Amino acid sequence: WKIYFAPQAEFVHEGGYSAGALGAAEFVRAYYDNQLRYVRKHMGRAASAAVRASIAAGMIGRMIARPKRAKSYGRVLWGVICQR
Repeated sequence: WKIYFAPQAEFVHEGGYSAGALGAAEFVRAYYDNQLRYVRKHMGRAASAAVRASIAAGMIGRMIARPKRAKSYGRVLWGVICQR
C-alpha cells in the first residue's frame, strides 16, 4: 500500500446530517447508546454505571426543562435504565 498526501484536498463537514437523517429522538438515543458502548468497552463497569447515572440525571433535567419533549427524553431515559 502507498500513502499519498494531497495538501490541496478539502473535505467539507456537513454538521448535523445524522440528526436530520435520523430525527432528533433517534439521534439522541443512538448517541447515548454509542457513548455507553464506548465506556463499557474501554473503562469498565464502574465508569459505565457513573455515565449511565449522569445520562439519567440529564434526561430527567431535560424532561423538567422541556415538558413538550418529555416523551422523547423519557424513551432515552428508559433505554439507559434498561441496558445491561
